[in-house]
Amino acid sequence: MCKYHVYSFKTHKSSFVQNKRLLSGKTRQVENNQFQLEQLPVFVYYTPLPVNGFELDPQETSRTYLFVTSIDSEQERAKRSFEYASNERHSDQIWSSHVSLWNDVWSNGRVEIVGDDELQRQINSAFYYILSSLPPLSTRSEHKQFYGLSPGSLSRGGLVGEDYAGHSFWDTETWIYPSILLFYP
Repeated sequence: MCKYHVYSFKTHKSSFVQNKRLLSGKTRQVENNQFQLEQLPVFVYYTPLPVNGFELDPQETSRTYLFVTSIDSEQERAKRSFEYASNERHSDQIWSSHVSLWNDVWSNGRVEIVGDDELQRQINSAFYYILSSLPPLSTRSEHKQFYGLSPGSLSRGGLVGEDYAGHSFWDTETWIYPSILLFYP
């Protein structure tokens, strides 16, 4: 019986350094003894949420808070990625880059339905969720890690038996891959 865990890894240390929080630990288990000799290290840098929440000024109708997270098996790489994203968020570069890259994705292939807006929305949503779970074509990461595409996503909350527990099976190649390959060979 699997017990619910807040994190999918065992945290050993939590620290707060220069406006960023660091969680570190190891994965809870070795997934495959043939390929993985021991539990993997995990380093998570993230922007802490304001302790007292937000209070809008009387003239404000909204406020945006950008939360940055970086996760890696090497602490220095996680830190570099976090710092890069943190620096970019102040220049609005992250948002404009995000919009530009998604525009490129959609311009490279999509299904268009004329006369049925609801069907168009559903198709776009399905493609969005599939495409957003694939690795980007360009990345700043030295390692282009990709752990597989699952029609049910990764396991929720560490609960075994839910949504393939992050594993891919034959139906990924049978049902998902052909529709992506048609537009993104």
